[in-house]
Amino acid sequence: MWEKVDPQHPDSMVYHSNPVTIPNEITGDEIVIVGDELARGSRGLKIKEATRKLPLVLIRDVRKENPDEGIVKSIKKQNKHATADVDWSSIEIKVKFRRRVKNDLECHPVLEVSSELWRRLVDARYVYVGLQRRPVWDQSPVVKCTQCLGLAIPEILAGAV
Repeated sequence: MWEKVDPQHPDSMVYHSNPVTIPNEITGDEIVIVGDELARGSRGLKIKEATRKLPLVLIRDVRKENPDEGIVKSIKKQNKHATADVDWSSIEIKVKFRRRVKNDLECHPVLEVSSELWRRLVDARYVYVGLQRRPVWDQSPVVKCTQCLGLAIPEILAGAV
């Protein structure tokens, strides 16, 4: 997966499993050529473009009998306290996976949502799914500093650490 991770070269891309730095200004044809060169040099190397990742929210203790479409529909229809004045044509929402819990009749669905809806759901702290009022937790991965690998600190302060 290609990502910008090199702070000394902000206009470069790095592939994770093989630390090859490639300038960001190359065109699509050149990316294909470089990808072929890398694939020939190592066995089984797959190259793919970095995709945008949406924030995640976890809804606690939802009944398993609620289908994924039903959870999404409940978020849209029953939660006007959190989703008032939302333009649903620009909002992305889908159930990414379900976490197991001790109770066999329940699960914790993890939803992949747009950033605007993520902010509203986390601020609201609860949603209605079916007939249940359920708490909402932020499930997004922790951001690490690329210089010092510290958790959730600005990169400006990383030089002082």
